[in-house]
Parts: sequence; C-alpha cells; structure tokens
Amino acid sequence: MGTDAIVFKDRIKQLWGRMPLNIYGNTETIVAATQTWDYKDMVFFPNLNYFEFIPEEELVEERQNDYYHPKTVLLNDLEKGKFYELVITNLHGGALVRYRLGDLIRVAGLHNDALGISLPQITLEGRTDDLIDLGFIRLNERVIWEGLEKTEIRYKDWTALKEIDQNPHLHLYLELAPGYYISSEEVAKRLYNAIKNLSDGLYVYKEIDKIDSLIDFKPIKVTILPAGTFSAYKRIRQSEGAMLTDLKPPHVNPSKDELGLLASRSASGTRTLV
Repeated sequence: MGTDAIVFKDRIKQLWGRMPLNIYGNTETIVAATQTWDYKDMVFFPNLNYFEFIPEEELVEERQNDYYHPKTVLLNDLEKGKFYELVITNLHGGALVRYRLGDLIRVAGLHNDALGISLPQITLEGRTDDLIDLGFIRLNERVIWEGLEKTEIRYKDWTALKEIDQNPHLHLYLELAPGYYISSEEVAKRLYNAIKNLSDGLYVYKEIDKIDSLIDFKPIKVTILPAGTFSAYKRIRQSEGAMLTDLKPPHVNPSKDELGLLASRSASGTRTLV
C-alpha cells in the first residue's frame, strides 16, 4: 500500500466493482498492518515485528536539536488523533533492530466498536520528511494528492515544495492533461478549498476560515508546466541511466536539481485560462 491507494480507492471501485482492501507493508516489515473487513482503518499485525512509535512532538524536538534522541511509546500508549513515526524490530530472523522506517501514521481511534476490535485503528499518512508546515495548516503528499483529486482538475503529474517569501506557502508545479486549460490562480483556489474540506486533513488551527478573512491567508502558489514536461524529465533521467524508481521526481520536496529539470521548461509568467 502507498499513498496512491488511499487517493484512488474510489476510482478503483468504479473500474473494478470492488473497494480495494488496503494492506500496509514494505521490504523491512513484510506486512505491518491491514484494513479490517469494514474497509475503514487498519490494525497492526502483532506477530511479525515489534512496534515502537515516536510521537510527533518528539519529532519536532529532534528537528530543532541535532543531538536529541527522540523517545518512543508502545502500542498501548497510542493516543487518538496523534501522529507517530513507526519504529520496528524484526521478530522472525530479520536483521533490523529498532529501525526507523520514516513512515508517518495517524491514530484514527483506539478501537473499532462496530466490529468489536479492541486495537488501535491507524492510517498511513506518508513520510515524516514529507510534512510541510505552513503555520496554520500542515500538508503531506497524501493530503495534497487527495485534495487535488477532489478538485476534479484533469492533470498529468505534479510535484510540490515549501517556499518562504513574505509568508510560507506550498508551491505546486502542475502539468495539466492534454487539451485541458485552467489558470494557476484557479487551481490554487480550488486546491486550498478542497484541502480545507478533507475530513482528516492535517490542520494546526481548526478555524482556518477566520484566518482567511483576517489576514488574506493564501498558502498555495501554482505554476502550470508546459505539456510534455514530465515526459521530458523521464527521458533525461533515462539517458543518465537512472533507476526505475528515479524516473519521476518525488511528489513532495524535490531537490534543486530535480526541480531545475522541470522548471527549465516552464515559461516565466505563463498562464492558461479556463
């Protein structure tokens, strides 16, 4: 399971006639968690790995102090609504002991009353280094991607990063689908409204609409990339002998070199209209 599984679950159901059952796993854990039969949140597999969790406030402290060693909590210490980085120790012959996966989970609940499951219910939010803090809201790949899907804007691909001018904002680089036209300002407006309306968006301040009216809060800037930008990026990376996993830039926080390959094709001030 990846972030895309969460974003595209409704589309998969429409095409295949069944809602996909999400399973969270990777090379390090094999299988870490699975969705229950109500197709809502996930529960951990308890017998393949020993799980520890780094609370979000510990991650913040670590970012501010390079010498800080974050503390962990156990499964029975998890709190509803909080975010944690997952730490695993293999139980069946694996080589990993207290290994930080870098994956960020959210505890949606401490039990599932409808199914009679007395275990924490979790969702996978993405990577800890994908978290973009804009003061009043926090974003990650899943939130941006899901919000973009909710706008119903037709696009080919995207990447985004945090920038700080007068105020911190998310800068989204977006290539539209062939034959589809919309202004960058309208994309930013629709995306911001979609993110605000996500039921499980990453917010610091719940009454965000009051902030909008007081300080004209505009946390999203959009650059429309010319058609073929991501295809050209892929061809360049292939010519350099890049691995399959590196043929596309990351959705969140691309490097300067990666962004340079994309932005070099973007005409300054280019705008397309609805």
